[in-house]
Amino acid sequence: MNIDMTGHTLLITGGHGGIGRAICECFSSCGAEVIAPPSRDMNLLNEAAIDSFLDTMTSQPDMVIHCAGVNELAGIEELAPEVLGKVFRVNLFSFMHILKCTVPYMRTHHYGRIIGISSLYGIVSRERRIPYSSSKHAMNGLIKSLALETAGDNVLVNAVAPGYVMTEMTRKNLSPQEIEDIRQNIPTGRLQEAEEIAELCCFLCSDMNQSITGQVIPVDGGFTCR
Repeated sequence: MNIDMTGHTLLITGGHGGIGRAICECFSSCGAEVIAPPSRDMNLLNEAAIDSFLDTMTSQPDMVIHCAGVNELAGIEELAPEVLGKVFRVNLFSFMHILKCTVPYMRTHHYGRIIGISSLYGIVSRERRIPYSSSKHAMNGLIKSLALETAGDNVLVNAVAPGYVMTEMTRKNLSPQEIEDIRQNIPTGRLQEAEEIAELCCFLCSDMNQSITGQVIPVDGGFTCR
């Protein structure tokens, strides 16, 4: 992409999965310093572990992307407190804690870009997605509220909601026939690529974006329009 991020630092969670890896590569190619801790170095289930990692960072991030997430299947009658707690701690509460620690720096320097990787299940949902869908809907609420709080400090906050993305995990978890069934329900006729998510994130975090904030942007080939 023709975007210059030289001098900017990205902190990304989940940077070693399919979408996260594409984001890291895109930002690095634009000149950003990318910090992508693996889970063994920053355990998102433990606030003390998050603090410990942040304390070791030599660069203060002016960009944060929360790409880490877990999806534990459960309907209302299956719902256990430990399952709900794990999903919300990883998908939402860890993100909140990281922002609590990093937003003051962004405000002081009058520049910041924040993205939560949401999901089409943060817009629509399906059966047995109560923990995951609830956490992503809650993330979208966080994005909108924080965007209002920080807009005057040139800290822009958005969510990107991928639809069905063709990653290694997708190929591993779904049969060719299941992938074909999904493809037929996407208006554009194809699954999305991780690079599409990454390029949108790069734009939203760049100086080219001066006004987009508080938005939940689907990248789903029109799936959620139906």
